[in-house]
Amino acid sequence: MSDRRRVVVDTSTLIGAALRPDSVPRRALIAALRTCEPCVSPATLQELREVLLRPKFDRYAPLQARLDFWI
Repeated sequence: MSDRRRVVVDTSTLIGAALRPDSVPRRALIAALRTCEPCVSPATLQELREVLLRPKFDRYAPLQARLDFWI
């Protein structure tokens, strides 16, 4: 178990981080990854995958880039 502080990362933050590399959610996620132990539930990861597959997000990032973020 890590001594690092844990932080919960919700789906909307992950989606924002995936779609816009220069976004506040991306910067927050990077900061969390550097200083904390991010906690994400399996349900959150499943929701993230389902949302990132939606065609409406094609205008923000290509599908492969979105899937690369998810993996």
